[in-house]
Amino acid sequence: MLRHSLLGAVCACALLAADAAPARPNIVFIFSDDHTPQTIGAYDLWLSPFCREQRVTPNIDRLAAAGALFPNSFCGNSICSPSRAAVLTGLHSHANGVRYLGEEIAPGTWKFPTALRAAGYQTAVIGKWHLGATTSETDFWCLLPGQGAYNDPSFTSTTGAVRRAGYVSDVITDLSLEWLESRDRSKPFMLMVHHKAPHRNWTPPERYARWLDDVSVPEPATLFDDYANRASVHKTQKLMIDADMTLGSDLKVYPDKPLDKIPEMYRARNEAFRAINPQGKALVRWKYQTYLKDYLRCVKSVDDGVGRLLDYLDKNGLAGNTVVIYAADQGFFIGEHGWFDKRWILEESIHMPFIIRWPGVVKPGSRPAAMIQNIDYAPTFVDIAGGQI
Repeated sequence: MLRHSLLGAVCACALLAADAAPARPNIVFIFSDDHTPQTIGAYDLWLSPFCREQRVTPNIDRLAAAGALFPNSFCGNSICSPSRAAVLTGLHSHANGVRYLGEEIAPGTWKFPTALRAAGYQTAVIGKWHLGATTSETDFWCLLPGQGAYNDPSFTSTTGAVRRAGYVSDVITDLSLEWLESRDRSKPFMLMVHHKAPHRNWTPPERYARWLDDVSVPEPATLFDDYANRASVHKTQKLMIDADMTLGSDLKVYPDKPLDKIPEMYRARNEAFRAINPQGKALVRWKYQTYLKDYLRCVKSVDDGVGRLLDYLDKNGLAGNTVVIYAADQGFFIGEHGWFDKRWILEESIHMPFIIRWPGVVKPGSRPAAMIQNIDYAPTFVDIAGGQI
């Protein structure tokens, strides 16, 4: 089966010809969970101006300014495990065996880390995996079990069990920086930094618990969509902010619980909810604001990690010969059609961010118009490394 590399699209906006690219560059692949490009300031989507104004993603925006941002980046199956399998194999779900959650990549299927190792690269993956017993085939791995925890996460790794105090985005970044410090410096490397955030239930770090409290997030035009002239299934899905988003687990609001039994970072929220007691459309609007602010707070934590990694590369003289990519496993509904979550084959769900910085090769600030998919990532990594696809 033909696997398509992005190298041509990348180099179409290049300063140098593809054959003039630096030999054997390092690769840092930062991959988040459920991060829609609509909440990245560098994109030109409906919420991007607000995100720029509030500095939600200053470090991801910094990466885009120094590289290429692909406006037309998509996945074929917008749910976590299938997308991750497509990234690893360069194959769509029907071909790699992972069609939905709970399946594993078909035995014997090619995965790109094998080709990078054969090309002489040291490889590591740290963070969320969510592919069951499927092995990473990297030299080092340190992975969250299942979805993993937002606070004080545990990991399994090549060296045994790992448990770290702290917030998951910070811990994954810490572990990634530790691996960079301990790596074999005689080899080029590929480091995959796989964040859990901003996956449901959107639990932010305490430092951002009240950030955005004093602003109102713009609402999408279709927050109260009536699905007129469309398929009947649009009215029967389970993605509704109104009917399907829970007060407790999702929004951390417990109307019947004593305030002193509620975690301190959510007490003011619970007091405010009890004071206004929203109903009908007012409740939908309250849910939307509360959900989306928590989502953006989680995104902010990922962006902090991006900044720390970029700073490390700069400080250690690695930035000039390191390809840095930021992407996510799919898009997300952030209120469009009154929905949250992903899964459905509408653009908000399948539209993924893809940003690449490659000094001396990719023109800073460029925006290649080519449509790309997550099945293109694996052969692109191998092409960059000079390996065999």
